[in-house]
Amino acid sequence: MILPLAGCGQEPTAPPDTAMMPWLGDDGRFGFVEPESGASLVDARFQHARPGAHGFAPVATADDRWGLIDANGDMALPVDYAAIEFIDTPRAALVVTKTEYNAWWRVWEWRLWPEFNILSTSHNGPTLTTRVPRAVWRVYDPATGETLYESDRADDKKGGADSRYWRKDWPPERHRPCDLWIDHWPDGAVVIDNTLYADSGTGRFSAVAHDIRDRLAGGDFLQRIDDKRHRRIDAHGQATDAPVYTERYGVPFETEDGESITVPRSNVFEDEAGRFYLFPDLSHPLPTTLADYRFADGTRLAARDFAGTNVAAFMPMPNSPWFALVSRVTRTGQIEPGKTLTFLFDDNGRWAPGWTPREGFYCMLADGRMLFRYNEPYGVLAPDLTFEPLPMAAMGRGALGPHRYAGTDRDGRKGVYDSENRRWVFRAANIAIDSLPLAPGRVGYRAKNSEGKSVGAGLRDSETGYVAVPSIYGYIKDDGRVLFDPDDDEPMHFYIDLQSGREYRGGAAQRPADES
Repeated sequence: MILPLAGCGQEPTAPPDTAMMPWLGDDGRFGFVEPESGASLVDARFQHARPGAHGFAPVATADDRWGLIDANGDMALPVDYAAIEFIDTPRAALVVTKTEYNAWWRVWEWRLWPEFNILSTSHNGPTLTTRVPRAVWRVYDPATGETLYESDRADDKKGGADSRYWRKDWPPERHRPCDLWIDHWPDGAVVIDNTLYADSGTGRFSAVAHDIRDRLAGGDFLQRIDDKRHRRIDAHGQATDAPVYTERYGVPFETEDGESITVPRSNVFEDEAGRFYLFPDLSHPLPTTLADYRFADGTRLAARDFAGTNVAAFMPMPNSPWFALVSRVTRTGQIEPGKTLTFLFDDNGRWAPGWTPREGFYCMLADGRMLFRYNEPYGVLAPDLTFEPLPMAAMGRGALGPHRYAGTDRDGRKGVYDSENRRWVFRAANIAIDSLPLAPGRVGYRAKNSEGKSVGAGLRDSETGYVAVPSIYGYIKDDGRVLFDPDDDEPMHFYIDLQSGREYRGGAAQRPADES
């Protein structure tokens, strides 16, 4: 199917919420189109480009200097930044920029013989380094022109004594610093460097609260009052309840024998009534007592055995009344090494009826599903304690949907299994499957030759198994960027629609031929 680009060369006035998809022109430069209609927004004149939204998108010149363009073709930020990150929040765009410079005047940071080894008296580096690399990181709201955050810091990837920035092959960090926390949610709440921003109704980000610790399971935010004390606030920065929550280490219980024990765990909070909670659920208090566990064969596991360092994980189970405790246990009379089992109990300290502690816990998903993939039989435990077994020889590291999981069958074929209908959606011997979706309903796969070497990447529908994008690309990223390496031409990078497979390049937005 060929979809012509409407009005190439024109620069119409675009609405402020316009989505922007990079379009690769015949001359190897990028412009932008509206992804659904294919209508042209910006002429192809940039060396690099990334997808955008809310009427803005990142662009770069040949020397890899980044800037920001709007949907009308005007520069919102000059092409003058060493790095740029575009963040598409539900109601507006945010842009993180990096400006690099040499603070040579910081004489106290010059390095004399930076690689001198006193033990071997060797010296491989320069005698004196007067270059002091620094960077300014900013978070910018392009719609209003406001800078919401700014930090001037050492441009040192590793930092400290491990730094080697004086070497010719030292690459500066081009990704956002790990301590610069930026997050956003569907309701429009945004956190930047521990500050909560809300939509004021005027189209501007307004700071409504500081010292944000994280978002809680119920949608509130945890705000730090001082070193240990916290309170809950809503998305507008208003306190949601009176209690103060004090951070503790470990959860105290009383056993059925009256013994006091403490189960080790960080991110534990105690309210003013003495109730304990496990982050991120501060609405679901833990029990004060914990009974001994009795296995089906009559053997008993004393609750005090959970007080040691053998606890691997302890967490609330979302969308359920249960807490999950993963612990290595040794039963009475057991000779072989203890097994790591998953136990479940409620806020009264009662063990989950009908649940037999199981080996193989891997992780808990946001909706409360627990994946068991470390030991066979593999499967998934739902919040209602329904266990869905997966007939696999190997299970993937995540979920592709409510009841769909990637894995390997007993014959070594890779595919996607539907646990609700107890059937394989598809499977094949000559492919590899991603464990997580690249887009809603789309799972990445790689075709392999007889020697097991990857020969191309594509996308399949995780519900039906049909080929949505044939395996003709070197790779496919989650933003639609692909590598295309034809036999008779130079490799090229461009973007595709992850649902339809439409290619954003050439004289039209194209869909590749179906794969047989």
